[in-house]
Amino acid sequence: FTDDGLPIGVTYLLKVLKLEAEFDSLRWFDSVNKKFFEQERSLMQTNVSSDDNTNKLAIRRLKMYQKEFELLYCSLISARVFF
Repeated sequence: FTDDGLPIGVTYLLKVLKLEAEFDSLRWFDSVNKKFFEQERSLMQTNVSSDDNTNKLAIRRLKMYQKEFELLYCSLISARVFF
């Protein structure tokens, strides 16, 4: 979901509707990062107690999602330059 159309469209709508400040006040990306951090910590603690491939795959998938959200965040910030 880091296609350029989504961040540009969201940024455009936020600008037209004058909701940029309200969107920023949600601190949505901060809460997403906090959730990923807590899930990763939980999986790491489970990983210490057991050497399970399923757990390792879950950690890898979580890191992939975390990277996708970082790219989405950067794309949204970059798209604000246009408007």
